[in-house]
Amino acid sequence: MKKKYPFYIILFLFSIICTSSFAGGDGESILFAVSTNVNAGTGNYAPFWFTANRQGLSTTSPTGAYARVSAIRPFDEGKTFAWSYGADVAAAYNYPSLFDVHQLYAEARLFCWQLSVGSKERWAQGKNPLLSTGGMTWSGNARPIPQVRFGIEDYTAVPFTSGWAHVKGFISYGKLTDNQYQRDFVRPSTYSLYTQNALFHEKSAFLKIGNKEASPLSFEVGLEMDCMFGGELWEYSSVREETDALLFNNPSSMKDYLKALVPLNGGENSTIADQKNAAGNHFGSIHFAGNYQAEDWKVRAYYEHYFDGRTGMTPWNATSDMEGNQHAWIAYPWFDGLSGLEISLPANPYVSTVVVEYNTTRDQCGSIHHTSTSVLPESIHGFALYYYNSSYPAYQHWGMTIGSPLLYSPAYNEDGVLINAHTRIRAYHLGLAGNPHAEWKYRILGTLVRSWGSYIDPLPEPANTFSTLVEGTWTPNRLQGWDFTAALAADKGTIIGNNAGLQISLKKTF
Repeated sequence: MKKKYPFYIILFLFSIICTSSFAGGDGESILFAVSTNVNAGTGNYAPFWFTANRQGLSTTSPTGAYARVSAIRPFDEGKTFAWSYGADVAAAYNYPSLFDVHQLYAEARLFCWQLSVGSKERWAQGKNPLLSTGGMTWSGNARPIPQVRFGIEDYTAVPFTSGWAHVKGFISYGKLTDNQYQRDFVRPSTYSLYTQNALFHEKSAFLKIGNKEASPLSFEVGLEMDCMFGGELWEYSSVREETDALLFNNPSSMKDYLKALVPLNGGENSTIADQKNAAGNHFGSIHFAGNYQAEDWKVRAYYEHYFDGRTGMTPWNATSDMEGNQHAWIAYPWFDGLSGLEISLPANPYVSTVVVEYNTTRDQCGSIHHTSTSVLPESIHGFALYYYNSSYPAYQHWGMTIGSPLLYSPAYNEDGVLINAHTRIRAYHLGLAGNPHAEWKYRILGTLVRSWGSYIDPLPEPANTFSTLVEGTWTPNRLQGWDFTAALAADKGTIIGNNAGLQISLKKTF
């Protein structure tokens, strides 16, 4: 039986539009928008910045287009209890899917606590969504994941601290929706694995110390952790008419949901790797930030240390004997992570915001990982293999990396291997934005990436790519609600080749 989901979504959108047209009051807060986006270019791919950090609504193809319609009801600010919902769909050409239910969610908020159910666009913690390369654990690079999410989404003052301490955090569980995409993407090769029905868990906890009424300085520290668990690991069949081989069925009982929340060793029905480590694919980031807020300008410095599994969470390594007793420490610096500086300047017609970032993932806790044996009774840590797990070959959704887009998405792999091929990189990034006129704004991005491939598939020689974007948006006063955006972008190098393109976007908001 043919699925009728697109029809129901469109019907839902039109019902919202009709309600907002006649309801008045709260109905007037519904934002309805229609938009279109077209890009064309030369090269094997669309330029990197036409694809990266677009919430998965993008294509690596040099030519593509979409038409999009959305209806979003935001929260009523100032109310003790408030609710919100949204529907956002797109029909596309040369995209991973011809029809995308991009967002579909409902939310409720009581005091500072918020519950969200469904698919919703979300950006990296503490990063500028337009100028940053995005977070290491979550960036806004991939399509939204349907999930149930509960917590405190915005910094909230802690009682009895006189406004000096603020906290936020959340817990969520969801499920990836790209079963068919993965099965279609993978082709016969030396590595033909993919995952179906994978589950997803995310959590974070952040603390900010500072009182803007008393001091321009504030400091932040936080922990962000994600986990992929459950689902089945499959191997591509060389003859597509035959059934692909099911290699392993990862457990997904209530205990496994708890093990995703608190990383614990897998049971007997888990893989050997999960039994020795933790059930599922765990990874995350430790965040540090300092802010200075002046009267008309501000500075934010941040560092995000990425870790994969237990290895890399501490700035040292250790060896152990056969019984697991530690007897030697090996110190090493916390090399891997994203360092950034964001400067918001006083009002001027030239530059309003500057973002500078440096990202390196070369260390990965060392190139060797050995589990103690009778032959070599030492446990040597390292070889973390970022964004990879034996049961979950890539940290991706619909071909796009959920973490940093600088560790290039599997969608770029022409050999049909669903992994992140460039996980050992060093990158330098600059982003500029400004409002030269009341009706005009722009942004400029420039990113240099140097890749050594990965520890399991190193490159013979390092590869380099420089990617740039120049984008301008015109919002004319005489055409209320209209936005016209034009962008030029290009790549020069050997990682994803030489690409250039033009992108035109039109949007009307009611």
